[in-house]
Amino acid sequence: MASIRKEISTKAQPDDVWAALRDIGALHIRLMPGFVTDTCLEPGARIVTFDNGMVLRELIVDVRRR
Repeated sequence: MASIRKEISTKAQPDDVWAALRDIGALHIRLMPGFVTDTCLEPGARIVTFDNGMVLRELIVDVRRR
C-alpha cells in the first residue's frame, strides 16, 4: 500500500495540530478550507470533494487516539 510523507514547519502547538489531523471528518474546515470543499464519512472511508469538483474516496487505514 502506498503512503505519503511530508514535513512542514508551523507555529501551531503540537496538541492542536494532532487534534486537527485526527479529526478526519473536518478536513475541509480545519486543515484545508478552500482547497477541500466537503468531507463526508462512511464506514472505513471518507469522501473528499476538492475545489475543482474532483471527488476522492480515501480508505481510513488507522487513526491513533491519545
